[in-house]
Amino acid sequence: RHLMLDDQPADRRGGCAPVVEDHRRAGGIRKAERIAEAVGEELLRHRQDHVVLAIADDADAEQIGGQPHRRVAVHRALWPAGRARSVEPEGDIVKHVFSADALHETLKVGNYFVKPSNGSHGEGTFSLSVADGEVRWAGRRGTFDDFLAYCLTALRHTKSLIVQPKLLNHQSIRDLTNATGLSTVRVVTVRKAGAIKVIGACMRIVVGNSETDSFSHGSSGNLLAAVDLDSGKLIAARGSASKTWPKVKDISTHPTSGRTVVGVMLPYWPQVVDLVQKAHESIQDLHTVGWDVAILDDGPIVVEANWRYDIDLIQVAYKKGFRKVIDENLAS
Repeated sequence: RHLMLDDQPADRRGGCAPVVEDHRRAGGIRKAERIAEAVGEELLRHRQDHVVLAIADDADAEQIGGQPHRRVAVHRALWPAGRARSVEPEGDIVKHVFSADALHETLKVGNYFVKPSNGSHGEGTFSLSVADGEVRWAGRRGTFDDFLAYCLTALRHTKSLIVQPKLLNHQSIRDLTNATGLSTVRVVTVRKAGAIKVIGACMRIVVGNSETDSFSHGSSGNLLAAVDLDSGKLIAARGSASKTWPKVKDISTHPTSGRTVVGVMLPYWPQVVDLVQKAHESIQDLHTVGWDVAILDDGPIVVEANWRYDIDLIQVAYKKGFRKVIDENLAS
């Protein structure tokens, strides 16, 4: 489990999306480092022991000096974010692997989620399963050598592949979706007069066998639901009538489970709000953040912090413009 700082308007993946690649447009590398360090220090206080690694090619290994570990660069700022454990000194180190043997040694039996470091909207992501020396990924199966060969092909289009444990939603959310794909809540916070305020939230709801909860303006087939900020209740649900020609409309029931979406209460909602507010308090350089939060059986966890998020996502969910809200809260 980890936090990712994201400079893409990512609206998402199956537990994750992209990582910050270029901060020059945001005022320079030094400012980005301060932001990254602040978020990392805050959320590392809630660390759990989960494997997080990056797969890179041999060229990257030579660039790094052949070392299997490196302190994460700004464009790969990743931190675990679990609960109630002390921070280990190496908490902000992400292991980088460059060989099949290293993959075999590092990846224990279990389920993972893999995504390109520079991706967005769930593109290039896939599930990974490791069991008794056999690897299954993206509808394929084989050895770690086979998996590495697949990864090297994918690395032609990205700097690295990020591997993280696959998360499962709270049972009540799984009852709604009848799916194993991760549905997350986008919570938008702003800093005003020294206080952190939540101005909007929506839930991206997985439909069918989708591995990611990306809404993609309706073309993904997933749903989008506005959240009542006081109660955590889903107050409106929207989806597209067609993937090939997206036309967003109101949706009353989940197409897979048949359950009514409007009226569903998100579990741990007060904890969700508290989590994003505390996280944003640690970032002095950002006035607004779009947080992607997964709600699990044992509570909420931050999956991503998007400093350049899709404002249209919550506008579609609430069926209204947010310019006035943004202006009122972010006016200098």
